[in-house]
Amino acid sequence: MVSAAFMGLMGIGAYEYIKVLWAPDYDPEHTELNYTIVASGSNNILMLHGLAGTGNYWKRGLVNAGSRHTLYLVDLLGFGDSPKTKSEYSLEEHLSAIERIVLKEGLNDGDTLVAGHSMGALLALALVSNHPEWYRGLTLISLPVFSGRQDIRTLYAESGTLFEKLSVSRYGKYLCMMHPVYYTEWFRPENIPPDVFYDSKKHTWLSYDSSLEHIVLNRDITERAKTTINNKKILLAHGDRDLTAPCRRAQTFAEHFGESRFLIIT
Repeated sequence: MVSAAFMGLMGIGAYEYIKVLWAPDYDPEHTELNYTIVASGSNNILMLHGLAGTGNYWKRGLVNAGSRHTLYLVDLLGFGDSPKTKSEYSLEEHLSAIERIVLKEGLNDGDTLVAGHSMGALLALALVSNHPEWYRGLTLISLPVFSGRQDIRTLYAESGTLFEKLSVSRYGKYLCMMHPVYYTEWFRPENIPPDVFYDSKKHTWLSYDSSLEHIVLNRDITERAKTTINNKKILLAHGDRDLTAPCRRAQTFAEHFGESRFLIIT
């Protein structure tokens, strides 16, 4: 019985590994991200989800979007219904894929707001740092501020769950190969809606682990933003009990910006 279960897990892991090997390479000229447009108002907002999320993450709170806004809900490269390419998932690749949408939809008019959650908040920062003249301001939710993998390992050693500790360890990519197993109803936390939870399985071990390394743990993103977008209006929202992205670190980061507002959610 045990050996059969073990062989089943190995089969799942092998399939997930091979699936990445069969994936197409990232092509900056032709790779198109999936995105959904909600409402049709005059205020454009580009919305970027977090690690293992999808554009659907935002939809539950958008029933009252009304006629004032047009919302662009993006599935980031390697997540949701966007291509799962065989690539580095570097900052440059993520940004070039998002900027194709920005240019296609005319969101580079200097009047677009960019909103991001977790990894999406870091990508929002990097996006505006690249072309500050394209955007009006930023909303950053649960911004993670880490200096590298050892930094996050130290934090999670003190306060993280077993899953969080394993996901940032040397075994993280192997754990991710097994995600079809633990993204099942039995493992779903009560505070996560079923549709959001099941959307979270729409990634590969490569897109998750490489995006964690190149985006979430990339200190250069926040450091560069301090000098490139200090004249933009920035709203930062953070839960006071957020252990995966410590509130105090985001507060310290916000102090570098004269036009920032920090909202603590209790």
